[in-house]
Amino acid sequence: MIRKVYLPEGFKASDIPELFAEEHIEFEKIDIVDWPEKYPYKPTVEFALAHTGTHILIDYRVVEKTSRAAAGEDLGKVWEDSCVEFFSSPDGKVYYNLECNCIGKVLLAKGETRPARRISDNRPLGFAWRQALCREKSRPVGSLSHSTCRGPESEVL
Repeated sequence: MIRKVYLPEGFKASDIPELFAEEHIEFEKIDIVDWPEKYPYKPTVEFALAHTGTHILIDYRVVEKTSRAAAGEDLGKVWEDSCVEFFSSPDGKVYYNLECNCIGKVLLAKGETRPARRISDNRPLGFAWRQALCREKSRPVGSLSHSTCRGPESEVL
């Protein structure tokens, strides 16, 4: 069950880790690699998730050997970079796919199936979504709102 939290006045995305710690929202490991034959490398990844009733709050922690950030603009090929993804289907039919690379560039798509999925033009698509979650520079390394790469050989192209 995803916990509901209440945001204090003046809350910023950079406050998510502290809020989650205060609310005892635990991190879950992501220990699955899609297409392991083609992509055998598995970074260390975990996430914590909560909601406010109108917003979804996500905190990712990612540790990789190296990081890559070639998509320097929103709506770019962030899936080719070090990125995290979040999928949601509020009505069970249409799903939303939010991807954020390690420098905070985002891609948001929606559709009933992967082939039918369409890239958003960055306007909200029926639920509150804010680019600010990927933009704040004061975020700890590895959070969705993290805006710098992490890794011993971080690469920003």
